[in-house]
Amino acid sequence: MMRATIDAARCQGHGRCAMLAPDVFDIDDDGWGTVLVDPVPATAEPDVREAVLNCPESAIALLQGPIRSAGGAWMSTGNPKSE
Repeated sequence: MMRATIDAARCQGHGRCAMLAPDVFDIDDDGWGTVLVDPVPATAEPDVREAVLNCPESAIALLQGPIRSAGGAWMSTGNPKSE
């Protein structure tokens, strides 16, 4: 299972992720990239990989399996700037 995250500290809002993988990424009201679905649907994986390669800030990370904090709680995969 693939998961995508966007590093809020790196994202500059170029929007390439949303253009290349619109089923997975979007731009929030403040102009920052955000993840729409978790996990990434298998059919969208090629587009997500293309978005990773095209992000000028290298703000997108791909992970395998569930995302958990050290305390075991689920972590957000969205952009904290918009939460």
